[in-house]
Amino acid sequence: MKTSGIDFVIYWVDGGDLIYRGLRDAYQNEADEDQLAHFEQSLSDLRFHQANELKYCLRSVVNHAPWYRNIWLVVDNQWPDFLDEARARELRICSLDHSDFFAGSSAKLPTFSSRALTAQLSKCAYSPSHFI
Repeated sequence: MKTSGIDFVIYWVDGGDLIYRGLRDAYQNEADEDQLAHFEQSLSDLRFHQANELKYCLRSVVNHAPWYRNIWLVVDNQWPDFLDEARARELRICSLDHSDFFAGSSAKLPTFSSRALTAQLSKCAYSPSHFI
């Protein structure tokens, strides 16, 4: 199948992961008043709750946009349990870690802000090795 130059970028974290939850809790404990004022937009559990939306999003792209080139899955040192390596390669799903977005400035991590990641997307240090 010939593909065009269109890629999909999907931001995903497993909010129920104990390591990830520990990072969020530590960050929340250090958050200042301004950050807490925007609690619901950045730290609320509601933002990180999983209800299989990634599975359905990927299925939708594959079934309804077969012209895509790659699906870039932006993760924080995680990978969805339902997606094995062979299937990811077949579907052209690539992985980008949050650390790829802030190469050389790891002090800015961890981040729980999709806006911060989006702002760095054009500077992201990715390569074909990111294919699963």
